[in-house]
Amino acid sequence: MSDGEPPKVTWSSPATPGSPVAAETTQFVAAPLLAGAAVATIGVVGADGAQFRWPGPSMLALTIAATCLLNGIQLALRARHYLYNKGDLEAWRGALGDDSRARRLAMQHNRDFMVWRRINNWSAISYEAGLGMLLLGLAGLVAPPDHASLEHAVCRWCAVGVVVSTLPSHIAFSVHRFRPAVPARPDA
Repeated sequence: MSDGEPPKVTWSSPATPGSPVAAETTQFVAAPLLAGAAVATIGVVGADGAQFRWPGPSMLALTIAATCLLNGIQLALRARHYLYNKGDLEAWRGALGDDSRARRLAMQHNRDFMVWRRINNWSAISYEAGLGMLLLGLAGLVAPPDHASLEHAVCRWCAVGVVVSTLPSHIAFSVHRFRPAVPARPDA
């Protein structure tokens, strides 16, 4: 770039091209279904609590799960207002060259993209927390009640083990998802 030449127009983009689609799928498809299941299960446990070992803690975990999932949906909806790309702008406002108008729109896009990323991250954190609480609530529901037969109790304790065994991997994936990216070594 020479001294009198304006800076090149640059547009923000996600770290991986599939990130926005993955975010929309979890936040607008999976989260509503999981929240609905949590709310429906709360109703079942409330109506027939004697059939469950820990109805109170399970209902609490499911309530927190539903609340986190619904909060994630609301945050995702708010974030979606800030997610667009250069192609969207060209469809709405005509072809963009390398002039001052394009630079101004690119700067606005870059600011909006950072807002999307920040709000979307909070939405994803809320989703992950809701999923973790859903797993805890599920573990509380499948635990056998005190009056269960030995065979029935063994099966249900195995089910608790299966659910609880998924929690470490869920936590690990969640932590990995939100940890800062480490740049590759230049000599690698």
